[in-house]
Amino acid sequence: MKKTILILVICFLALTAWAYDFTYLVGAPTADVLEQGEYNIWTKIYRDNGMIAGTQIGLFPYITIGLSYGAENLVGNLQPEWHDLFDANIKFRFFAETQMIPAMSFGFDSMGHGAWHKAINRYDIKSKGFYLAASKHNLLLPGFGAHIGVNRSLEADDGDEDINAWVGVQQTIGDVVHFFLEYDIATNDNDRSFDDDGLDLTGDGKGYLNAGVLVSISENLDLRLSLYDLLQNNPNLGNNNNNDIGIDRAIKINFRTAF
Repeated sequence: MKKTILILVICFLALTAWAYDFTYLVGAPTADVLEQGEYNIWTKIYRDNGMIAGTQIGLFPYITIGLSYGAENLVGNLQPEWHDLFDANIKFRFFAETQMIPAMSFGFDSMGHGAWHKAINRYDIKSKGFYLAASKHNLLLPGFGAHIGVNRSLEADDGDEDINAWVGVQQTIGDVVHFFLEYDIATNDNDRSFDDDGLDLTGDGKGYLNAGVLVSISENLDLRLSLYDLLQNNPNLGNNNNNDIGIDRAIKINFRTAF
C-alpha cells in the first residue's frame, strides 16, 4: 500500500511539473534568455545590509540585456559603501534547445555576489565575466534541467586569471516551486591574496556550492531564498574573517512582466 501511494505521488509530481526558463540559477547564468518584450525588475538583499537592484529586458529575440547597482551598509547607521560602477550583463542565445541538443549562449556579466572590495576590484564571489553556457531541460524528469558553463572573469587584480567552470541543476514542480543547486569550481579564486587591510578574500580551493528555492507568489511576482558558499570556501563570508558563519543567506524579490 505504501509503495502504491509513493508511486502515485511521484506520478502526480511528474505530471504537474514542466520546464521553466531562468536566466540564472543561484549566481550562475544559464543558456536561457527572456522572450522579446519580457522584462523583470528585482532587488536582492544579502549580508552586511547589502542590497542590489537591477533589471533585465528581452530586447531582441535571443538577446537579453540588464543593469544592476547596489551598496553595502545601505540600511542602518553606517556609511553606505556604494559600488564603483553599474554592473551590466548581456546574453546572446546562438543555439535554441532541441530534443537532442542543449541551448547554448554566449554572454558577459560583471555582477558577482557579496561585498565589492575596491582595493583589489572584486566581489566576495567573483563575477562570471565572459562566459559560454549550455542548458538542457526535461532530462530524466519533467521540469528537471541541467546547466554547464565556462567563464573568464575580469576580476583579476588578485593575480588569479584562470579559466573557470560551473555546473548546476534545477527542478520545477507545478510551475510554482523551483529548486536550484550549482557548483562553481572557482579555479580563478584559489591563489592566496589579501587586500590593503590584510583581509583574506581568496577561496580555499573547495569551490562555491550554492543552493536556492524560488516560489512564484503570483503570475508576475517571485520570491527567492539563496544560500551561498555552503562549503565555506571564502573566509571573508565568515564572521570576522574566520569562517564561523561562512554561509551567506540572500533574499531576492523579482517582478516580471512584458510590454
